Amino acid sequence: MSPASDNSLSDSQTQRLNDLSIVSPEEATVEPDEVLSVIESLKRRIASERADYIKKRVEGNTQKLENLTKDLYNLATERKCLEIFDADGRIDLLSKRQKDALDMQNGVDTSNADDDSNSSEDDGYATSAILLGSSIAVKNAVRPIKLPEVKRIPPYTSWIFLDRNQRMTEDQSVVGRRRIYYDQNGGETLICSDSDEEVLEEEEEKKVFAESEDYMLRMTVKEVGLSDIVLDLLGQCLSRKPSEVKVHTWF
Repeated sequence: MSPASDNSLSDSQTQRLNDLSIVSPEEATVEPDEVLSVIESLKRRIASERADYIKKRVEGNTQKLENLTKDLYNLATERKCLEIFDADGRIDLLSKRQKDALDMQNGVDTSNADDDSNSSEDDGYATSAILLGSSIAVKNAVRPIKLPEVKRIPPYTSWIFLDRNQRMTEDQSVVGRRRIYYDQNGGETLICSDSDEEVLEEEEEKKVFAESEDYMLRMTVKEVGLSDIVLDLLGQCLSRKPSEVKVHTWF
């Protein structure tokens, strides 16, 4: 497309955009109360549709979650009710394992009680070890190892990387220089830099119209037309500038 055609197209769009502020005599008589009534009606309709959508999603997720938790509950129930038989009758396997674990922890061993007490007196480091998957208490003499204490920087100390250091020249580089100081007692950071950090300019956030906002704009303009009053009230309702509403309505 040639530059002349681009300019003509741009001028045409600009002219049509400027014509949006020109309203007919019928639209000029629209009262603010009427526009507000239409906007409130649309807001209630959107809220109702949103509530119905959320309700359907919750019901669907509830059904899926019910099927999942039902399977997990059945597995847990079967495991809990698992029982074994021995010479004395029926025994709950879970209760038996709990009792065996407590007995092993307390050092209860009826068959070798005396031998265990003697071995404990001979070796002060003797400890009882619980073997998983076994119902027999096993005494295991293990000499505990005490790890040496190592002084470290407190976990709440923060290391801060400054973007401004990337743009320094070699003679101003922080390599080999101490820019972060710590308290000798608590290890807390005292100084992060010798100068104030550069304040980055915040980019203006581009606001995007949501689907519900776009629906409200289209339906309001369809019912009461497009005028300055409508743009102002829509801007107040959507917390946007009338110019943004006008441009979005056009495109």
